[in-house]
Amino acid sequence: MKDGPSPLAAELQARHARGDNDGVIAAARGAMQAVTADADASLFTGLAFAGAGAFGDARRHLSNALRMKPHDPGAKGALARVLLLAGEKQEAERLILELAAAARFDVMAALHLSDTYLQAGRTEDAFRLLSDASARFDHPLIDTRLAEAAIRTRRPQLGVSAARRAEARPGRLPSALNVAGPAALIVGDDVWLKKAADEAGRLPPARAAAVFDLWANMLMAGDLLALALDSAERAAATQGTAARWRLVCDLRLATRDTSTAEAAARTALTFDPKDAAAMTLLARCRMISGDIAAARNILLDAVHADPACAVAFDYLTQLAPDAMTAGMAADLEERLSAGAILESERPKALLALARRNEAAGDPATSFAQIIEAKRIIAKADRDSGLGYRSEETDAAAERMIASFASAAPSKMGPSAPRLVFIVGMPRSGTSLVEQILSSHSSVRGAGERPDMVEIMKEFDELAKSGAKAPALIAAHGDSWRTRYLSTLSPELRAAEVVTDKHPLNFWSVGLIRALFPGATIVNLRRSPTDVCLSILRFRFFAAYNFANEIEAVAHYYAAYDRMIAHWRRVFGDIHDVGYGTLVAEPESATRALLADCGLGFEAACLEFHQTERAVLTHSAAQVREPINNRGVERHEIYGDTLKPLEDALIRYGVRLN
Repeated sequence: MKDGPSPLAAELQARHARGDNDGVIAAARGAMQAVTADADASLFTGLAFAGAGAFGDARRHLSNALRMKPHDPGAKGALARVLLLAGEKQEAERLILELAAAARFDVMAALHLSDTYLQAGRTEDAFRLLSDASARFDHPLIDTRLAEAAIRTRRPQLGVSAARRAEARPGRLPSALNVAGPAALIVGDDVWLKKAADEAGRLPPARAAAVFDLWANMLMAGDLLALALDSAERAAATQGTAARWRLVCDLRLATRDTSTAEAAARTALTFDPKDAAAMTLLARCRMISGDIAAARNILLDAVHADPACAVAFDYLTQLAPDAMTAGMAADLEERLSAGAILESERPKALLALARRNEAAGDPATSFAQIIEAKRIIAKADRDSGLGYRSEETDAAAERMIASFASAAPSKMGPSAPRLVFIVGMPRSGTSLVEQILSSHSSVRGAGERPDMVEIMKEFDELAKSGAKAPALIAAHGDSWRTRYLSTLSPELRAAEVVTDKHPLNFWSVGLIRALFPGATIVNLRRSPTDVCLSILRFRFFAAYNFANEIEAVAHYYAAYDRMIAHWRRVFGDIHDVGYGTLVAEPESATRALLADCGLGFEAACLEFHQTERAVLTHSAAQVREPINNRGVERHEIYGDTLKPLEDALIRYGVRLN
């Protein structure tokens, strides 16, 4: 009886460990009869085919390995992952259940099950499994897997701790490199990061780039986008591909680096001038800069280059729903019905079709497509442990109300520049108001800055422990205030007035009042049904997990309503701007808005659509047009179709009028 792998299997294993999938496949093809008679050789051949994207060949070899070793967790997990990639979820689930039964007593089954959970996007399941396994087994691979799962599930400090344990183990495993880079980036340890990057750099370029890809993917899942950009840029610099430069562009846009995002999109197109996804990113850059006509033309080129490019249709119909012709729509629907569009891309296709059907006068079909698109997104969120939890929103509201039960005099002085925070629900008109204000000679618009939201999260975490607001502000207020102001660019710091239009700052009004007592708070009001419908019509970042189900968006709107009512009771000087009033009476509403912000009237504010500035939100196209009433009372188009949404809003105590 053999004690270890055969020489052939050992050779294939060594090649696989180096990331040499092509070498494994070539060697296996030269000895195929021996491979099919050897379970270990079949396993590594199957893994290589999977790495090369040849899922049919991968399935054949992995099934053969499992036939010869029916209880091998490595073969079972690898086959399950290939089946998931091939869209065969039912068969994959059977193997997952078998692994789960064995994982209670077999550490290798637990490890392979965790890899399979991560492949399936079930990151919360992976984290729970590995947390339990770390208490029951002492195996060096558990630390690296646990670090990855913790980072992906937004538990960065737990991830760093596990990565440090993996780093410190005697006989450190090569897989520790997979989490060393992300952990070093999270804690800002430049020495650790350089060590990890240098280690990756000594690998063959393809393998090194794959390591950096993994770092970026892990950090993106953890919503650490600026850190992910660092890793994505390393991958693209190591071995550039269209896909890597597309990711660099996407992350630069997500982190507001608009000046270099377009260059990344154009670099991606040098690899393939007909890359529809890269063309879509280039169009987004043009939209952000205000060149809407060019963006539309690029998107039309993209959908002609690839009629299955769902993301191109998604952005095209945001600009012009009727630009999707009947033929395009029929073709896209046929591809959806045939399962020819990836599950992750289906929501984009469905939302594009929904906008076209709305414009064509078929609201019932449109709303059904919206709900189906958001159902897919919501399920993916739940599978990854990031689904909306109403009880967490309610608890956050209770903490904020308790923390700022009354107005306390702030010891902070006036800030330079003077700040205007534009708050409200997403899709309530915050981009329009910022564009109007940014057209004033004294104002610079900063867009949706994440800084106050991050400071608010830190405050809330401390408040969860029972710490009181006055003590927290006394201990941290100066550093929070300094941090916020230091993130402003020199151009913004030189302005008289700066706007921050992150809508979710409605949670932060109490903290804003404590840190910046001279700041102006502008709150956007729009029909609750229109706001919620508009939220459902678009895709948002993962942090906006309330945006994907009727119950969730209605509940979150009620929380917003409750918080604004509380801030108004406590502070009084919340300046409401009605979206409908702004559209119906633009000059009088604009004069009132400027007066509320301590600014004199300037006619340029009525010609806001001519103001050149980057706008990164879904409203990038709308703010380039003169004011219009297309978005006012949009819900009337849908009539009784929206009754489930209206009923949910009423049930949560929201007044529809």
